[in-house]
Amino acid sequence: FEYKPFPVPRLFANFFSGRVDFKFPDNPNWQVDQRKGKAVHYSAPVFAHIDGTLVRPEARDRGPDAIKTLGTVVGFTPWPWNDRIKAGKVTVAENADFAALAQQTVSKRVDAAFGSVAVMNHHLEAVLRTPGALVFDPKLPHLKDSYYLASLKHPDVLKDFLEVRGIGILNIRTTFGETAVRPRKSLKLIVHLEDHTDEQFKRLD
Repeated sequence: FEYKPFPVPRLFANFFSGRVDFKFPDNPNWQVDQRKGKAVHYSAPVFAHIDGTLVRPEARDRGPDAIKTLGTVVGFTPWPWNDRIKAGKVTVAENADFAALAQQTVSKRVDAAFGSVAVMNHHLEAVLRTPGALVFDPKLPHLKDSYYLASLKHPDVLKDFLEVRGIGILNIRTTFGETAVRPRKSLKLIVHLEDHTDEQFKRLD
């Protein structure tokens, strides 16, 4: 594999035109209109993610009515906010990348930012050197979903890919051998249920 990073709009254009063989991350719900009439093939879910709303710490827990301007990145659609956007209650401001989005929100030019919570936190810590300047607010619209590896040309290659935490996306069959992949497996689980506080749930998010 040769890995090439692209800006989001160009990545979609290159993928749907066939100029790149695989796209990651991808999701069937992204750019639905561009997928019409195309046989896009997906791997199993590679890993779960949260696309959520991040605000300055002092603005947390104020609810959706407090958000009048919402920042996002070009090519991303803030689906959980769509009803409020269509109703004219929220105005969207697009940015070229996540670093610009974080800076825009930290500097109070928008009320909140919508995007991948993990990616936003990475840019706050590693790029802007301001960890904690924005926080995910689970009381605001958000979406829990999964990232996939997608291809128009090579569905046979996709079936054995999985994300291994700390390593990356691996072809499990090639890396660990035939016995590492099974079409089905019976598991015995013991589930212990406990009451949790709101704060514990926030840490899980």
